[in-house]
Amino acid sequence: MNKPSLLAEMVAAAIMVFAISYLIHHPSINPRIYSDIVAFWTQRPDLAAGKLPYIDYPFEYPPLAGFFTYSCAVLGGGLVGYYDCMSSIIFIFTLGVVFVIVKLAEGRENKVFYPYFLLAPSMILYLVYNFDIMLSFFIMLALLLHFKSKHLLAGVAIGLGVITKLMSFLLLPVLLRGIDNRSRLKMLLPALLIPLSVNGALAMINYEVWVRVFAHHIEWGLENSWLVNLFQDPNTWDTAKLFSLILAGYFLLRIYMLPDMDKTIHVLLVLQVWLLTTYVYTPQMNLWLLPFYALIGPGLPLFYAFELANAGIILTWFIADNPTSAFSPPQIMSTLRAVMLLLLTLHIAARANILGRRATLLINRVTGVAA
Repeated sequence: MNKPSLLAEMVAAAIMVFAISYLIHHPSINPRIYSDIVAFWTQRPDLAAGKLPYIDYPFEYPPLAGFFTYSCAVLGGGLVGYYDCMSSIIFIFTLGVVFVIVKLAEGRENKVFYPYFLLAPSMILYLVYNFDIMLSFFIMLALLLHFKSKHLLAGVAIGLGVITKLMSFLLLPVLLRGIDNRSRLKMLLPALLIPLSVNGALAMINYEVWVRVFAHHIEWGLENSWLVNLFQDPNTWDTAKLFSLILAGYFLLRIYMLPDMDKTIHVLLVLQVWLLTTYVYTPQMNLWLLPFYALIGPGLPLFYAFELANAGIILTWFIADNPTSAFSPPQIMSTLRAVMLLLLTLHIAARANILGRRATLLINRVTGVAA
């Protein structure tokens, strides 16, 4: 009997994980695990009424995410139909991530490890949950297209990522390095023009509603960030957000200025540093990282502790009296997650030979990896 291909294994794993995630969040199951997708319908009468996001009412996610949500609300005809429609879109993007990883995996070793990123707790709990697998697809697609020197299409992927969940612009400083000026222009134009043109059009239609989308994020407080342990009083959270932005700017600049290395590692380090320094690190954002962990292979002993802490956030959220306060069970989990992510980041930096020998030996000892 022939051994199944890597693609077949990963598609099978994706179908299984999607089915579990779909069921545990399904609106007809009680009790179910919370999902933002279901909450969009149950907590926002404007969506259920078929009104247009950004025009009739503010929707705090970027326009492509809003388009999918609105389309499913109209096509679904009810909560279950809407949920099934959104789940189908998420499933398509999940398969897209699988196909891109298989292409990126060509020529790499440790292929036996690749399917297992799909079995991580975050994939089960946070797949049919929000738009993060869509952003993950656009990030991985931009990386693949960059490797194939299709810089215009890579820019399109980044631009579409920005209007899905914004943060794909973090890739640009990494992907723009090492290519000529013409290729840089090819990548930059769609990466900038797509979000600018879409948001510009919405702003012209109804500026008062459109601008409230951005005001929502500016006014939002700390969420699942280790900073809540330092800034326990919500009245100090504006200071915490400023501190977060300063930290992010400084450390991202340091990461961007690192010597040339494998772009996969470089982009992963950028994403990890952003999640370590941002004041909003919702647990579904781990889906941005999981495909990268698959590609860099085994030898990440803290990965499972990191993932279990991330799973613990949603599993303890609704049993906590005040889940956003310091030292509540979800925030203890998010702090443990931050510690694990910091060690993972240092370990990956050590593997990429960008730390000194003494630092590398120390990190390997802490993470339990043989020198």
